[in-house]
Amino acid sequence: PKIRNRKTVFVSEDVRDELDAVVRRLGGRGMSVSGLLENLAREHLAAYRGDIEQWRKI
Repeated sequence: PKIRNRKTVFVSEDVRDELDAVVRRLGGRGMSVSGLLENLAREHLAAYRGDIEQWRKI
């Protein structure tokens, strides 16, 4: 998805280097590190939404 209203997120240099390598291997010019992180975060939140809600209620 197109990322609108971007916000800064900080990761360590080691993590950024690994993400850059993944994007280069898999995505070519059609993928960016920010796009990869957006997709990973969306998938993670969707997969664990129920668990997150349970913990929020505690």
